[in-house]
Amino acid sequence: MKKQSFILLLLITSLGFSQSALWKISGNGLTKPSYLFGTIHLQNKSVFELNDSLLPIIERCDLVALELDLPNINPMSMVQAMMLPQGEKLSDLYSNEEFSLIKKEFELRTGLPIDNFLPFRPFMLMTLIMLSELGTEEVAPVSLDEFLSQYALLKGTQIEGIETLSEQMEVIKKMPNGVLLNLLEQGDSLQTSLDEMLEAYETGDILRVAKIMREDDTYGDWQSQLIDDRNKVHFERTLKLIESHQQILIAVGMAHLADESGLIAQYKARGYIVEPIVAEKTFVSEEVWSSLGDANK
Repeated sequence: MKKQSFILLLLITSLGFSQSALWKISGNGLTKPSYLFGTIHLQNKSVFELNDSLLPIIERCDLVALELDLPNINPMSMVQAMMLPQGEKLSDLYSNEEFSLIKKEFELRTGLPIDNFLPFRPFMLMTLIMLSELGTEEVAPVSLDEFLSQYALLKGTQIEGIETLSEQMEVIKKMPNGVLLNLLEQGDSLQTSLDEMLEAYETGDILRVAKIMREDDTYGDWQSQLIDDRNKVHFERTLKLIESHQQILIAVGMAHLADESGLIAQYKARGYIVEPIVAEKTFVSEEVWSSLGDANK
């Protein structure tokens, strides 16, 4: 693993990665640059210290391309998509011993009764566990992805989903049942791992994010479907958007930016100039939050 990490470090360094979540895509015949932003699917206030160039970019772009077209997705559709087929329940997927461990750890970490989640896929429980480990004392009104979509709508910028909900849910359905057990086996180190990932995101260190993801054995072979396979889809679809629009902002999870399969490397391989936008970072102001609140009334 250390040798693989060293090779990954050399590769990513040679591709010119830097500590920034915001990147400019230019050249290759583009009349105006487009942009790439690494987001994180969390509702923590700490992730809302944004590059000062980001919101002005959203205002002048023709389109913001997110992983999902959030404004047009019914939240209940997302919940239903995470449910097991009718007649199946979570406890059927594990041995009695395994389910006893899941029940104990889930209720201990989240404070929620597992009986309420028996109709759901393991991914739902994994998500709730990770959110509880990150803490709720600094909860933002919405997740960062939702904020970007709401701000784009407020400024009259079009929004489009790179994937459909059904496509994303198909990937989630392929998550091996053992991934939830792998997560719980981390014990107290889970909090440390999540804190490290959050710190890497907050500093815009996409190299470190890639390294953490590659060294994390929780996801096993499924990680390739979750990250690498979707990187190919994200690239081909956003490339078409860039070629058909004057300016767009692509906002996907930061794990999709770095690594040899990431969007930065793929755009560079097609001849585009991809360079970091380094600027001061400022927490989203109360004025902006207020304007979003007024727009949602």
